[in-house]
Formats: sequence, C-alpha cells, structure tokens
Amino acid sequence: MNKKNRWKVSSLLSGALALLGFAGCSSDEPEPLLYGSPSVNYRVVGTVTDEDGKPLKDIQVVVENPYARTYFDDEGKPIKSKYEAGELVPDTLYTDKDGEFESHWTEAFSDSKLVVGFEDIDGEANGGEFQLKRFTRNELESKQLKKGDTWYAGKFEYSKSFKMKRKGE
Repeated sequence: MNKKNRWKVSSLLSGALALLGFAGCSSDEPEPLLYGSPSVNYRVVGTVTDEDGKPLKDIQVVVENPYARTYFDDEGKPIKSKYEAGELVPDTLYTDKDGEFESHWTEAFSDSKLVVGFEDIDGEANGGEFQLKRFTRNELESKQLKKGDTWYAGKFEYSKSFKMKRKGE
C-alpha cells in the first residue's frame, strides 16, 4: 500500500474511532422517556391493621421498582429522581393514624417488577412487634384510571389492605 492510500485509511479509521468515543459518553442524569419508549404511571395505596382490625400507625411502606424513573406530586411536578449515582431509591412512606398510606405517582418503563414491603420499625410502640411482609404487583389489587395507547400503558392505582401478623405467630 502506498503512502497516499495508507494516509486515507488511517484518516478514515481515526474519524470512525473518534465518533465511537463520543457515542460512549453518558450523563449521570436520568434520560427522559422518549417517543417509542414503553411507560406507565402508577401509585400504591392501602390500609394496614393488626389481626384484630386495629389500624397500625407508622408502619414503613417501601415501594420498589427497578424500572421506576421519577416521582410526581399531586400537581404532576417531578419531586425526585429514582436514580442517584446509578442506584435505585425506593419510595418510602409511613402509615398514618388510620393505618392508611398513599405513595407518590411514579413514572416507569414497566410496573412488572413492582414490590411493596411493609415493616414495623417502631418495636412495641404500636401494640406489638409485627412481621415483615412483601407483596408483588400480582398480589395487589389493580385499577386502571386512564387508558393507554401504543407505548403508554396508562395510569394505574394498586391497592393493598391487609392485617399484619405479630412476630412469633
């Protein structure tokens, strides 16, 4: 191969490698859901009582979904990213005096891996110590609030009302 052809091949390869290098750049910010990306909006609500039907206050409720992207307040404004330094940050909330809870609205690629965990973190303060309980999306009641179309699955509300068992029972 003569010098002129070597220079052309070398220039083409250098240009291609430079383009590939830029393609590997990424940002720490979450990427927005773009047209053609599947998505769903949902929230989780419910009530937690003891076996006698007494509401349990301050039960920690953790809504986990590896596909979740953003939480929204009731006005539809984003309140925090689910990705901080590449780690999932679950939606953590607590039951009120009536044993009720309501998660934030969440935007996700999918809700298929949704898990909701309930844990008694205050010891004896609410009348005893209760067992940890986790439910998958299939164990929650589902109500579609808004129909989706093509890539958007719609808006859903998942609910779970149940009686926590005391530890040792």
